[in-house]
Formats: sequence, structure tokens, C-alpha cells
Amino acid sequence: MTTDPSPGTVHERRHWVRIVAACNNRCCFCLDRQGLDGRIRPRRELEAELRAGRAAGAARLVLSGGEPTLHPELPALIRRARELGYGWVQIITNGRRLAYPAFFRALRDAGLDEATFSIHGSCPRVHDAMVGVPGAFEQSFAGLRAALAAGLVVSVDVVLTRRNLADVPALIRRTLAAGVREYDILWLTPFGGAAEHLARPRRMFLDPTDAPAVHRILDLARAAGAVVWTNRIPLAYLEGREDLVQDPSKLEDELRGRRAMLDRLAREGAALPCRDRRRCARCPFGDFCALLHRAVAVARGERRAEVVRWDPADAAQIAALLRRPRPASVWLRADRPPAQWRPEARAAALAARRLRLEAPASVLVASLADLPPHAVLHLVPTGLRTSPRPLLRSRHELVVPLTARLARLDPGPRPARPGRLVVAAPSAPQGAAEGWPFAAGAAADTRRWLRAAAAAEGFPACLAAGRPVRPRPEPFDLRWLDPDGVVEPLRVLEDFVAEARRTLALRCSRCAARRGCSGIPWAMGRDLGLAVLRPIRRR
Repeated sequence: MTTDPSPGTVHERRHWVRIVAACNNRCCFCLDRQGLDGRIRPRRELEAELRAGRAAGAARLVLSGGEPTLHPELPALIRRARELGYGWVQIITNGRRLAYPAFFRALRDAGLDEATFSIHGSCPRVHDAMVGVPGAFEQSFAGLRAALAAGLVVSVDVVLTRRNLADVPALIRRTLAAGVREYDILWLTPFGGAAEHLARPRRMFLDPTDAPAVHRILDLARAAGAVVWTNRIPLAYLEGREDLVQDPSKLEDELRGRRAMLDRLAREGAALPCRDRRRCARCPFGDFCALLHRAVAVARGERRAEVVRWDPADAAQIAALLRRPRPASVWLRADRPPAQWRPEARAAALAARRLRLEAPASVLVASLADLPPHAVLHLVPTGLRTSPRPLLRSRHELVVPLTARLARLDPGPRPARPGRLVVAAPSAPQGAAEGWPFAAGAAADTRRWLRAAAAAEGFPACLAAGRPVRPRPEPFDLRWLDPDGVVEPLRVLEDFVAEARRTLALRCSRCAARRGCSGIPWAMGRDLGLAVLRPIRRR
């Protein structure tokens, strides 16, 4: 029997290859409906793509469509993948053709390891209506039984919609009884067939009132000992089950698949063809795409950046800065004081009306004599190991990204003047490395810091201990630009995941301070749990 330690494989390098743009189902929610033109990709073209995946270091191959079993040379492609050194070959399928014994044997003998079956109902009435083909359920379930009997690793994909939500528990029970021990529970995305229902979303899309039903489905599978993955389900719908949220690396994988659209936006300024208010509100990429559109508009001179971030030691970023209008506010990440910056970088930075300097505490102390007294200056120390009180004597604002480790230090009494302490939410890498504020054992220390502060940055009002709250600045980072001054979308994505991705709890809609609140860092919500968010009652 083929074995696969699924929970440990999420970070293994996979190479996804779409081998056909055809399908023998017509799912009412199909993500790829507009792209299904019936094309069967030629074998030579596909083999070149298989070689490219191995050259890039991929050890696992995933063949998909459309419906990959419609490719007449699928067994040969699997065999060729094995010859090229792929250690694991998987197909994403509706499973109908696996019901034919001779065809299934050909796939198994070629070296197929795993089959993921897309099944969306527990019976013909529900499933066949979802996929638009009478008899599809019986064929898919026969294929699933054949794969299980042959010892393949078998998992089931199920898309949650208004039409099948009540039936999914029965589907889980039926497939568990058949021997399935792995599930991928997918959120409906507003593309393809699902987009046709945006005018009347309650006919297809879930809403916050459905969260308990989603929880019951996840709990049912996990209670049986099955491996459960979620795909695109918003973190807010997973409170109490935050460990099931999809790994952020999958976001990058999906966006790589849309690279052509993203590059066209970056190079030509052409808005993404899917951009629509109703669609974006239900899209798992909505917040990232909004940031990317703003970044492209700034890069093309169609929008002014409120804050420009750059590294004063990076020649390419300095050159990009000098080609642009002089920004009023700059955010610098430095590892040395201004006296050691390149002259043009120093002049541009010190001429700014507002300056946010992020650097090791020792560099900040050494920088104080070189910083202009008239500038609005925010000092952001990194790598603090002792109390930052000496920096509060600088007459400037001290913005401290607070981690659990740092919270254990003494912030000192709330200063009257000259300096002012602002406690900020940390980035995802900072929180992961040093612990999140409000983590177990750190909540009291975090509140002590907040009480000593003049304001809280990037925290919701419910966690700010009564201090005034302000949003974290959203910089336009010159690191995002390639040598031609064009935004590189995946660099924007890196910073979005590390710094800008935020989450609320579903109950936050009832909070008196909801207007303008973006919640907490997404990674903080995942790691600590959304229970940390407590809505403020309306008076």
C-alpha cells in the first residue's frame, strides 16, 4: 500500500501541471468554466513542463485539468514523470473514468500514487445536481472504491455551497465508511460558474450564519481521525479551529497560477479583469489585490504614496527614489546611522517632513545627532534586548513593535515629555520569532506596556487598554520595483503576508469601534486564536 505522511508534506515542492482544458462534468460553481475550451495539451509540451518542474527541484507532481483523465496519454505522462525522478504523482479528478477497470489499472501500473476525488454530495440527488451530469455520483464513487481497494492514497475535495452545505456531513460519514481518511474542504470563490450567482449570492455563497455548520463538518472528519485541510476558508470562519487555516504559502502558489494577469497589471496598468466590488468582497485575494492595484498606481505616477519605504544602503532603491517626486513621508530600514548613508540617500531622507527610521536601537541612538530637529520623527527599534527608555529622551516618538519577549522588559512609567511611546503590533516574522503580545503568559505584560504608552498602532480598540488607536502606515516600498521601475507582484505579496494581512472575528461586526478597524495581524489571529478579540459594546 502506498503511504504518504500528508501533514508533513505541505511544504514539499510540488509541480502543478494542467494537462487539459476539458471536463466531463459541468459543476455549477466551476472555478475554471471560462477556461474550459476543450484543449488537450500535446505530450511533447507537457513533457517539457515536467522536466522544468524537476529542474526547479519539485519532487511531487500534481496533474489536473479540467479533468485530467480525459487526456488520452495520461498513463504515459505518469510513467514519464516517474522516469524523470518524481517521487510522487497525484491527480485531481472527478473520478468517473476511474470506474472503468482497464483504465484504472493503466494509471496504477504507470505509477500513480494518489487520487484526489472531487465529490460534492452524499447521494446522486445532491452530487449530480451540483456537477450537472446524471449518473456522475455512481461513477465517481465506483472510482473512489477502486482507488481505495488498490491501496492508493485517496482524499476527497468538497466545495461548500448553499446547495450542499446541509448534506456534506452525510458525505463525510459515507466516505469515512468507505475508507477515506483525508479531506480538503474548499471555500467557494467568486470566479467561473460561481460568479454567475453574485447578483443573488444567498443562492450559492455562505455567510457568517453558516459558520456553525462549517465547524460541524470539520469536527466530524477530525473526530474520526481523518486528516483535514481547508482551502481558502477565511480565518474568521475558523475560530476555535484556527490550526486548520490554509498555509500562507498556498496563497503564493495560487497567485503564481495567475501570474500573466498580475504581470499585465504591473506593466500596463490594466486592472485585473475580475475586479468588481461584489466579487472582491468574497475573494480570498481581495485585500492583496487592492494593495497591488494601489502599488501599481503609485509606480505609474497615477497615485501619490503617503509613505515611501526604502533602504538607504541600496543603490537600486536610491536610484528609484531619485526618479520620483520627493516624498513628504519616508520610512527607512537602516543598519547604520545617517552619517554612513550614501549622500543622496541622506539628503532625500533628511529633507522629508516626516521620517520613520527602523533600525537597531544602537543605530537609533547614534543617529539622534544627525536627525533634523524640525522633522516629525518616529523611531522604530529592532532587536531590543533592554528597556527602550533611553530613546524616550530624544524628544521624538518611539514606536515599539511589541512581542511577548519584549513585553517582559520594563517600559518604565508613562513619560510626560520629551519623548512619546507608541506600542505597535509586530509583523508576522517578529511575532513568530519572539511570541505575540497577548499570548499566554504575556497578556498582563502587554497591557502594562499599553498603559505606559501614549497610543497603540495596528491594534484594535478592544486590545488597546484604552489608549488612542491608529492604523499602521501603509508604505510604498521601493523594494517592490524591478530595474525598469515596474512592480514585481510577488514581492508585494511577501510584504502583504508579513505585514499587511489582517483579520477580524465574525462577531467584530457588532463592535462599537468596528468602523475603520482592520483587526489584528492575520498570523496573530492564526497563532493565538480569534478569541482574543472582544467587541466593545455599543452604548
